[in-house]
Amino acid sequence: MVPANQELNLRHFAHEIGSKAVHMAGHDQAEKLTGLKVGGISALALLNRPFDVYIDGSASQFDEIAISAGQRGVNLQLKVDDIIKLTSATSVRPS
Repeated sequence: MVPANQELNLRHFAHEIGSKAVHMAGHDQAEKLTGLKVGGISALALLNRPFDVYIDGSASQFDEIAISAGQRGVNLQLKVDDIIKLTSATSVRPS
């Protein structure tokens, strides 16, 4: 999860998670892998599925943040600590 006003730097992210390289899935591949429509793919929608979740470390400066609820146009405002616990997210500094 990255702030809405920022873009994920894939090179920095790969370095942060100890990987040689990472890439973003295309729309078709993302939908096939998750079973969800693009725009509704979120950490909450992927609970109990075999996906690693990462959250930008800058989120820790806030008590709450808004994240996608797993449906297009629906967001939830949740405590950052609760999001991390619920999704088992790993905090990274990808930029």
